[in-house]
Amino acid sequence: MNFSEALMYLKHGRKLKRRGWNGKNLFVQTYKDFICGDMFIIINIRTATINSWVPSVSDLYAEDWELYEE
Repeated sequence: MNFSEALMYLKHGRKLKRRGWNGKNLFVQTYKDFICGDMFIIINIRTATINSWVPSVSDLYAEDWELYEE
């Protein structure tokens, strides 16, 4: 799916990933913070890290977005 379609899923709380990402254990989801509002976070299961995330130009144009299934 493209990023526009992926964004709809993200807005509904779903976890997504890209096939093109090097890390197989990465996914992105939205996080609601009452101070900052909605933001994207990216989670790496393998290293147990959570970071804020901003999509790159290549992420925005990518057609390889898919739902992350645990």
